[in-house]
Amino acid sequence: NLPPKEPKWKPDPYAPKAEVARDESWVAGRDEAELKDAEEAFEDDRFFEQYRSQLRVTELQEAAAPPRFSGVDLIRGSEFVQQVTNAGPDVWVVLHLFKDGHAGCGLLQQCLDELAGKYPHTKFLRILSTDAIPNYPDANLPTLLVYHDTRCLQHAVGLGHFGGQKRITPEQVGGG
Repeated sequence: NLPPKEPKWKPDPYAPKAEVARDESWVAGRDEAELKDAEEAFEDDRFFEQYRSQLRVTELQEAAAPPRFSGVDLIRGSEFVQQVTNAGPDVWVVLHLFKDGHAGCGLLQQCLDELAGKYPHTKFLRILSTDAIPNYPDANLPTLLVYHDTRCLQHAVGLGHFGGQKRITPEQVGGG
């Protein structure tokens, strides 16, 4: 049996603030300059209300957008530049350099599989270490690289960063 799915996040419904009505008695007690200021303020209010409404529509569309990525994808060395370096300015990429049969790589991969489900707007990739970097030493495995906007911003070599082989958890890998 599979565990129940987490409920889908939905933003709170939009509820505009009630405006204070200005009746004839308010208008009667004002001079021409005050009325002109009130008219300009009304136009500004209307503009900002339209702006806020459009902003809210954009927020709702983004919240309803389907996940961009799912799971941890395997790439080859020939795909590295396209998939990692040129992923896009708004894309975070988590890259796992691994070797089949390496115990530490297996533990880290389990954590990344779980994190990929929790962070569908982050691109999770894995690549054979020697396919990414020829002659990459097994002593440096597993290696985790974090890219954003064409640059490698973070790297972790081995499991020591995450508490070691006996203490590694998805929360530690995810930084939580």
